[in-house]
Parts: sequence; structure tokens; C-alpha cells
Amino acid sequence: MLEDDFSKAGDILKRFFDSLADNNYSEYSVLINNWEKIAGKDLAMAVKPVDIKDNFLILKTDHPGWIQKFKFKEKAILREIKKKYPELEIKGIRISIKSK
Repeated sequence: MLEDDFSKAGDILKRFFDSLADNNYSEYSVLINNWEKIAGKDLAMAVKPVDIKDNFLILKTDHPGWIQKFKFKEKAILREIKKKYPELEIKGIRISIKSK
């Protein structure tokens, strides 16, 4: 009888943690789908979100010129992300050049 109780608690915890992961993934998906609206059409074509690590949004581009252009809008983009997607808890942005 006691073993069944533990298994039920384990199932509850698993569902709880799975739902947390799904919520963050869902918010990340929404951010990706709205990236053009957030970054602007020109930047969104050249600078792509690829991951979130340690509460930093990771972006990749193929040319250093795009990094410079991105830096001009970085604070506004970060503010927008924090406002629209607080669940992601993004505290900064890191951008680098894609390796070929």
C-alpha cells in the first residue's frame, strides 16, 4: 500500500515538472515565431535565436556586421522580450557568428 502512495506522488511530481518544461518551451516557441516582430524584419532575417542558456537568449548570425547592427537595438529588444515573455526569465542576450 505504501509503495502505491509513493508511485502516485512520483507521477504527480513528474507531471508537474513536465508541465513546467512544456510552458517554457511553449513560451520559447512563441518568441521564435514572433522574432520578426521583436527584432524587425531586416535583423530577423540575419540574426536568429537558437537557444536559451543560463537565462541568456543565444543568437547566431553569419556576418559581424549584423552583430554591430543588432547592438544598436539590443536594449529595446531585451526590454520587449522581458515584457512579453517574463516566464522565460531572460536576463541578457548573447550573439555570435555561426560556425560553418
